[in-house]
Formats: sequence, C-alpha cells, structure tokens
Amino acid sequence: MSVIHLSGGETLVAVAPEVGGRVASITHRGVDLLVGPDHSMATDPRTWGCYPMVPWCGRIANGQFNWNGEDIRLDLNSGVHAIHGTVFSTPWWVNGVSESHIEMSCSIARHGWPYEGLVKHAISVEEGHVSMSLEVTAHEAMPVQVGWHPWFVKPAAIDSTFTSMYVRADDYSTTADLVQPTDPPWDDCFTGGEVLPFAIDDVNVRLESSCDHWVMYDMTSYATCIEPQSGPPNGVNIGQADVVQPDMPMRQTFDLYFE
Repeated sequence: MSVIHLSGGETLVAVAPEVGGRVASITHRGVDLLVGPDHSMATDPRTWGCYPMVPWCGRIANGQFNWNGEDIRLDLNSGVHAIHGTVFSTPWWVNGVSESHIEMSCSIARHGWPYEGLVKHAISVEEGHVSMSLEVTAHEAMPVQVGWHPWFVKPAAIDSTFTSMYVRADDYSTTADLVQPTDPPWDDCFTGGEVLPFAIDDVNVRLESSCDHWVMYDMTSYATCIEPQSGPPNGVNIGQADVVQPDMPMRQTFDLYFE
C-alpha cells in the first residue's frame, strides 16, 4: 500500500488513495490516533483508518431499496446487508497534492449502485487540525448520503449531548423510530446533539461536522468509531435520504482538532 504524507507541525497524516481515498493514519505529538492497517484486528478495509462512505452510510437493509418505482439490488458485503457505500475500498484518482493538502476523486457507480456520479475528497492538515470535505455531483437525480468512518484508538471515555437515538432492528439495520439514547455498548445512530471532547492517551480530541447524524460503534476493546453522517443508516428505506440533482451537488465537512 502506497501512502501520501501530509503535515502541519506536530500533526502528521498519511493518506491511502488506493484504498478508498482514506486517511490511513493521524499522529499528533507522536500519538497514533487511528487504528492502522497493521493492527491485528484490521482484517479488511472496513476496519481501519478513516474512510469516506458514499453514496450511503452504514447498512442498507438486505441491500435493497426502491427509487422512483425501480427496485435496486446492491452487492451484499455485510451478511445480508450492503454497508458503507461503494468507494471505501476502491482506488481514487489524485487530482492535486501539496505538503499539507490533497484532493482526490472517484466514480460511485459500482457494486450494484446504478446511478452515475462523482465524489471528491479533500483533506487539509495544520498544527492540531485535520479538515476533510466530501462533495458529490450527480449525472441524474439520485438519493445520497455521505459520511466518514474513523476507527479511533480506544478513548478513555466517550460522552455526548445527543437527545435521540434510532432504534436498531434485530438484524442491526436502522429503523425510522427514535428513542432516548441508551447506555453503551453501541452500534447506533444518534442525532440532536454533539460528541463531547475525549482523550486518547494525552491528546484531547474534538470533532465537528456539517453532518447532523453520528453513528457510534464501541463494541471492540481496542477502538471506537465515531462517524459523522448526513443521514441515518438505511436512510433510503426510511425516508431520510437527501436527493442530489445534477445542478445541486452535496457537500459536507468533518473537522478534527487536537490539543
């Protein structure tokens, strides 16, 4: 795997365009903040780094949905479900790179997704700050969700101000019902609040995003995933997917701050 190194003072980022246009590692003041590809539990591209999820996030139940009267069947890659979109393991094109910035792009029409579109991923680094943006343009109107899936090295604790949590079905797909947040362990989607700052070793991490949904997954002993998403998993089946038109791209941002 080849990587491109970006830097901003004591904040170092490695990007792997060939593996889903992802951030392979983030190091701040010598502390590794993400689970890397060499970890014993990094068994496939879904389980390490921080990768874009496009054109859907999380699970689409049974890999099926109906759009404008057409039944769509996606390739299944998580048991009976299709998970995390079409681009997280696909090589991306590098459009431009400097010491502290990279821009990449990728087609989203694969793995059963029938609609043509392009996603761009931009990553910038400065001291104590990594910023990312995703922009999706469509050749035709289509449902779209975007997000990021960071695998953080296990924090000491996670807290939030979320007011609502989506009910998870027995098969781990997301329903339209909302309840008050429960205690961990989580593999759940939350809204109506924010993730509070947390610590990894002696680095304090603060997350901000233009996305208004967050999935938290903490069912492993070594990592916690805190995922900003533009909508809930299974959104296209529960009436919560955005529509991107050819003349109206979708753009979302994700900012990580370190102290």
